[in-house]
Amino acid sequence: MAPGRDHRPPITRPAPAPLLRSIPGLVRRRCGALLMTLLLLLGAAVPAVLAEDRNLRVAWSDQVPYQYLDQSDKRDAPTGIDLEVMREAARRAGLTMTFRYHPFGESLDLLARGDIDAVVGAYDSAERRAFTEVSVPYRLGLDRIFAPPDLLLEQTGSLADVVAQFRQQRLRLAVVADFDWGEAGRAAIDALRADGLVVDTDSLPQSISMVLGGRADAFVGDQLSGLALLSIWNAPQIAALPVVVQERGIHILFARDRLPAWKIQRFDAALQDMLDDGTVDRILQRFTNPLAIDAVFHGRTVELLFIIGIIAFSISGIVIARQGNYSIFGAFVLASLPALGGGVLRDVLLLRKLFFFESPEMIYTCLVTILMGYLFNRFLRAVRGRALWFFDLVNFFVRLRRRMNPRLALEFFDAIGLALFTVVAISITAEEGLAPLWFWGPLIGALTATGGAIMRDMIRSEAHNPILHTSFYGETAFLWGMLLAVFLQFAGPYASTDQILVAVIVCVLGIVLTRMSFVLFRIPTPRY
Repeated sequence: MAPGRDHRPPITRPAPAPLLRSIPGLVRRRCGALLMTLLLLLGAAVPAVLAEDRNLRVAWSDQVPYQYLDQSDKRDAPTGIDLEVMREAARRAGLTMTFRYHPFGESLDLLARGDIDAVVGAYDSAERRAFTEVSVPYRLGLDRIFAPPDLLLEQTGSLADVVAQFRQQRLRLAVVADFDWGEAGRAAIDALRADGLVVDTDSLPQSISMVLGGRADAFVGDQLSGLALLSIWNAPQIAALPVVVQERGIHILFARDRLPAWKIQRFDAALQDMLDDGTVDRILQRFTNPLAIDAVFHGRTVELLFIIGIIAFSISGIVIARQGNYSIFGAFVLASLPALGGGVLRDVLLLRKLFFFESPEMIYTCLVTILMGYLFNRFLRAVRGRALWFFDLVNFFVRLRRRMNPRLALEFFDAIGLALFTVVAISITAEEGLAPLWFWGPLIGALTATGGAIMRDMIRSEAHNPILHTSFYGETAFLWGMLLAVFLQFAGPYASTDQILVAVIVCVLGIVLTRMSFVLFRIPTPRY
């Protein structure tokens, strides 16, 4: 053996058991997996917390057109003036919203407890300021008493006079119990309540139901909401009294203890910007313009105006057919084009279903008018000089027809059709929600009123088209239609039914008189 080499056997250690050998690695892997899980949970929780921090829980109630459920086009989403204003202001403020439906009184209780963050469409009061922060006012609330005409109430006087009439006639007033009616309104309701003449309800639809069901004689509520619900329920005979119960600003209420100050301040600043740049006005007009004009043009009224306009245009076609010795089919073409052609052009542009498909009586009216005109002329020829017992009457019509200038008769009936079709087209434009109404209303109105007459004159044998060359025709419809549309857009939301009716009558008379003045006095029209 070599010197200096250690011949001791090597020291051997027993190998660790497999379980003991794997403990450190297992712990590391388990800890890593646990840490990863915690990071994933934290990553998912942080955005949720941030999103919740920016979210507003908003309570809404059923109050057309301010708050309601839109079920058109297979949608099922809350909308209306208040909710659209809320959506846009939240978007500008960088906030999100969750809408929850609650009756208005219940919404106030939830707001006081902090179970929701905001309530839209509310009046400001000292009691509510005790637990809420109040936004700037963004629209006007106008409350009136609605009553059927058979109550025979005096249309003039103060709110106290109306209350005296209710007490004298023992009339019952349906009132939403949890609503703030203002100082004067509260005093009037308390006076009626003392005589047992108040019927408490939970909502405005229930108040209207009480009146329609005979359990109340009148109801009090917001003017636009009342008009909208009465239109939906086809009860136009119930109208708002001129007296105003209250007229105050509408606000959004925020839960003071629930929301941080920065949320309220950011939302209020966005809402003020919307008021300054006109966004709130545009939202208001989009929902209220159809209601304003529907207060007058309700249901059968529109159809009646349509029929009168069709008869007028059809008579103008009959005058042309008789003057030009046209056939019966030619008379139908000349009568139907001004009566129906403009409406067809309007519906095509607005992507609406053609109106005479849903209302075939329009075509029937045109046909009957032509047939009656033909038979009347034949009748006069047949009995002239033969039936002495009504000879004077027949002779009167014969002389009238001979002395009547066919051109003047044509212009007169054309003017009537022009006026009525302009007004009806403006109402349809408002229903379609085209904005601004002051521009699209008169434009669609003039197209509807003149389009058919222009086509009629284009197919006549005369090459000269008087509507396009010599007459102040479409200009009359456009200018007077613009005046009506401006009134409806800017004053219509808070105008009474009588005021809207007066505006419509002024528009119709203005078109007829202006048109006939240019014809009778041969006023030269502006040339290009």
